[in-house]
Amino acid sequence: YVVTTDRIVWIDPENHFVYTGNPNDERGQMRFLITNATQILDQNGTPVTLADLVPGEMVRIKHASFQTASIPPQTNAYVIELVSN
Repeated sequence: YVVTTDRIVWIDPENHFVYTGNPNDERGQMRFLITNATQILDQNGTPVTLADLVPGEMVRIKHASFQTASIPPQTNAYVIELVSN
């Protein structure tokens, strides 16, 4: 897997996506697919839900090494860890 540390730009709970990167430039963003296997953890390592994440928070995301050629590129998130608010 690959690790990306960045700020959450937008959360799409209906379609299970978390977007990170530059809020003003879609080309500077990354879209992460959240599956039932994705672990989401707070700063203490306690499991939380997608609904607990907030745009602007810094996260560390362990994700697949592949990504789509779309804009923004998309990949599967394995673990999302909250780094700071």
